[in-house]
Amino acid sequence: MDILTFEKNEKLYNGDQFLPYMLFNDEIKKATANYEGYKPIDYQLPLIRYYGKKEAIKNALKLFMWPTSDPILRVKGYSPKDSAWNSDFDKAKGKMEFYYVKLDTAIITLFENFLNECKTEKVKIIFVYIPEYIERRTFIKNRDEIFSVFAMFSKKYNIPFYDYSNDTISFHKKYFYNASHLNKTGAELFTSKLAQKLKSNNAHHPN
Repeated sequence: MDILTFEKNEKLYNGDQFLPYMLFNDEIKKATANYEGYKPIDYQLPLIRYYGKKEAIKNALKLFMWPTSDPILRVKGYSPKDSAWNSDFDKAKGKMEFYYVKLDTAIITLFENFLNECKTEKVKIIFVYIPEYIERRTFIKNRDEIFSVFAMFSKKYNIPFYDYSNDTISFHKKYFYNASHLNKTGAELFTSKLAQKLKSNNAHHPN
């Protein structure tokens, strides 16, 4: 879980990832059309969606000519950041006194649809909120409102909720590279803690 789980961004995250698949694809159109970045014609007219996207074109040509040149950035989804604390949080505080997360009803509904689908398919779910630097807690204006939604779903669907936002890790900048992201040292320490928690509660995979 994340403090921004139920907030809708105006733009798609890494929107270029949809470029190869969106032409004449109604499912992609339905999922992406309400975000900034693409026009209706981009789903209908070949290649027009690449107009002005120089970096995407460059990468596509590179992979076409040298398929093995794409660097491996993640291993099983994990990409450690061996970085020290940066100025991201200070910059954010310089721009605003606090941040108010706008909860999006459609996203909350979609999330509950996902929970129901998992329940039907007998997929076991565990909510985990990873450590965040302690000062971020007061920076998010409606943090309690967001956590009440987490708690509501946890209770309604009988889902364990492991909240590490107040863990000892959260009180030390040496474990973060900004207020919401653990660095390599912090990630490895937290992973060890979470693994022990899962094992003690018999929540790990039977194999």
